[in-house]
Amino acid sequence: SIQLAPAPRRHKVTNTHQPPRPVRGQPVEAPHLARLTATKVIEWKDHLLKTKKPQSKKDKLAGKPEETLSPGTIRNSYLAAVKATLNYAKEQRQLTENVAEGISVRVKKKKKQREKGFTEEEAMAILKGTFALPPSGLSKEYVSARRWVPWICAYTGARVNEITQLAPSDFKVNKGIHYIRIDAEAAKSGEYREVPLHDHLIEQGLLIFVDSCKGRPLFYSPDRSRGGRDDGKHFRKAGERLAEWIRSNQIGVTDKRVAPNHGWRHRFSSLARHVDMHIDVQNIIQGHTGDKVASDYGDAWIDTAYREIMKIPKYVIDC
Repeated sequence: SIQLAPAPRRHKVTNTHQPPRPVRGQPVEAPHLARLTATKVIEWKDHLLKTKKPQSKKDKLAGKPEETLSPGTIRNSYLAAVKATLNYAKEQRQLTENVAEGISVRVKKKKKQREKGFTEEEAMAILKGTFALPPSGLSKEYVSARRWVPWICAYTGARVNEITQLAPSDFKVNKGIHYIRIDAEAAKSGEYREVPLHDHLIEQGLLIFVDSCKGRPLFYSPDRSRGGRDDGKHFRKAGERLAEWIRSNQIGVTDKRVAPNHGWRHRFSSLARHVDMHIDVQNIIQGHTGDKVASDYGDAWIDTAYREIMKIPKYVIDC
């Protein structure tokens, strides 16, 4: 039987693209799939709209008020997971219909008060902060993450967790052009991609730093991993800690309307339009899903991508 749960015990914002399984937690109802009705799904959905989000220890200590699950999360994660499960059962001829089809959650469209990407001032504040002397007590991997991850995101438009799990083996060279190969397992799209390095990254010594890692991950230590589910925890934690640092008084990007890491991705897209980067190439570089893939360019891909990447203006920081 399948249990429709009010919520899993933990819900990580960084992992919302992986919908929770509809079989965990204390059930609201536990009917067999064949006996599941649209009414039951609607009751479960309505229950979720009243369900409180789990709070971190930090938020509890800070006395932050509890919040309910957002309608967007319920629609895109919880309800989507149930619909996918029922669709699969229907495809396997275990069900004659998907009773969740047509059931949705109304999500109020947010008013756009500013651009989603960093402003020039915000970008410069973060990049200037990467050169600041870090406080003692930080791990060398996190110090390296502060120094390099914002710069790599700025010049590639990649997702932060695609960068925080990089290892030296992901750095390649073809036709004299250095690039990173974002593995399919690391990419949200589930497809690998090859992204050339902007010359300014190489000028700053990124490749020298990569060589100094001697085969170990650049921005986290696998020695702290216990294996299994814990294996991916550390590179995600690196991204979370970077977000906290960017929001802190040290950097001062406190406007909550811009995401502290994802802001680079939106800024890259804006800059790409400004410099007339070819839209197909931009989409492949950033890993946007679509019909176009790097293989469409054949052997010319790395040259083409490098030409377009180099259209992004160099960030000049006065330290």
